[in-house]
Parts: sequence; C-alpha cells; structure tokens
Amino acid sequence: MQLVRDKNPACSILFGVAAIQLLIGLLGWFVHRENPDVEMPELKWFLYSFQSGAFTWLDWALTFSGAIYVILGFVARSATLPAALFAAAIYAGFLGLQALLHPTLLLTGAVTKVLLSVLLLVAVVLALKLPPVPTRSAEHRI
Repeated sequence: MQLVRDKNPACSILFGVAAIQLLIGLLGWFVHRENPDVEMPELKWFLYSFQSGAFTWLDWALTFSGAIYVILGFVARSATLPAALFAAAIYAGFLGLQALLHPTLLLTGAVTKVLLSVLLLVAVVLALKLPPVPTRSAEHRI
C-alpha cells in the first residue's frame, strides 16, 4: 500500500486546526466544570486544582470555532485561498478579541496559539502557491 500525497494541504491544515480547537475546547470544558462528578479522589483533586476560572462564553466560542474550521476545510477543496484567508482572519479576530478583553489572555495557551497561527499562515502560503482547483465544467471541456 502506497501513501498518496495530499493534493490540497491547505485543506488538511484546516481540518487539523479544527481538531485542535475542538480538543482544547472540550478539555477546557472538562477541567473547568463547576462540579466534576468523578469517583476517583486523585482525579477529582486534579480537576479541582485547575479550576482558577469558569468556562466563559469566549471558551465556548473557541470550542465551536472548530466546527467553522471543519466547514472551511470542506470549502477549501474548491476555493482554497478564500477558505485559508477566512480561517486566518477568524483566528486573528479571536486573538484580537482576547487582547481587547484582557491582554494577559494572550499568554495563556501561548504554545497552542503560536502553533495554530503558524499552521494557518502555512495554509495561506500553500493556498497562494497551489494552482486553482479545476471546476467540473472545466474538466468536461478537456
């Protein structure tokens, strides 16, 4: 079995960003719940030790932005550059909103934020370098 090279890596990057956003959001929800109903005392202590704040509307927006990136991943199959640019703009807006609300929020999860920013930048660069995806009508003319 031979691995097939991805024809649209920007699309794959958007799906990866979606997975990261959903995973981090769901883990954050699990950790920041009001009353974790866990039977293991060690795990309960672990969860309570991380509860420095609540799961806010901004955290919900971060979690559900993963669904937006999944949709953009499907859109990127036919319109790679607009989908990559829109995804990068959404993430930049999210970071800008965090900086506007409380500048120290930018430092929380900095590793993930840098990783996602680099991934989205790479998606835009790859979308600029890739030739346009042929439409079905263009395929029938050939």
